[in-house]
Amino acid sequence: MTRVEQIIRSTDVKVRRDIALESTWLYGDYEHMVEEALSFHCPTCKVSDLLKLQISQLYHQGYVVIENIAVAVPVTSVLSVLERISDIGNGRGKLRNISDQVGFKILHTHFGHSSFIVENWANHAKCTKLQDQDLDIETMYQSLIESVSNNYKTGEWIVYSKHNGSITIWCLWLHEAGDEALVRELKART
Repeated sequence: MTRVEQIIRSTDVKVRRDIALESTWLYGDYEHMVEEALSFHCPTCKVSDLLKLQISQLYHQGYVVIENIAVAVPVTSVLSVLERISDIGNGRGKLRNISDQVGFKILHTHFGHSSFIVENWANHAKCTKLQDQDLDIETMYQSLIESVSNNYKTGEWIVYSKHNGSITIWCLWLHEAGDEALVRELKART
């Protein structure tokens, strides 16, 4: 890891899980809110039970746990992407490895760009060779602003599929949670 990447990654604030709060979560407490939000933001899409559970976790505790990894993202950020999902075509593209294993085309789009500022900044720094520049506060700040303004940011996935004009939204997913676990979750729901 370069000095620049060390500096950038040192600004990352990890989500601190609240196990006591998590233990009080019941889907039924948020079912009405989840159903209402989904009927408003993606009324023509089918939504899996897993995504409904994930959204209810976001309402309850402000973060979702995916394969024992906590990620915080505002519910409104997820809902705004869901609202546009029927208009985004193939999103960020087909997840080939996943599609091959489940037997149908799985697509993804990103959500929560603001939750992944550090990752986007580190990617931008590599592309612009920030480590070769004078590292002062102004240079670092300018690099951060450029990375936030970049159209090609990473984020984590909203996983969905399209079949005969119908859209099924499966779940929120993290790169680091792995392909095998995603395949397992999708197969359990098909």
